[in-house]
Amino acid sequence: MNTQLNPPAAVQSASEALMYSNGKIYVVVGVIAILLIAVFYWLFTMESRLKQLEQQEEE
Repeated sequence: MNTQLNPPAAVQSASEALMYSNGKIYVVVGVIAILLIAVFYWLFTMESRLKQLEQQEEE
């Protein structure tokens, strides 16, 4: 049973092949996912703050 993850057959550039062979592509994907989560969290908190300001303005 082969438990090692193999890169897809369609890897075309040398840099992509290097990233897959070293397993760094997963680090890049992880960092991008963390950044996206952080941006969406920030947007959600800003929206709630704006709602609070709008409610205070109406009073």
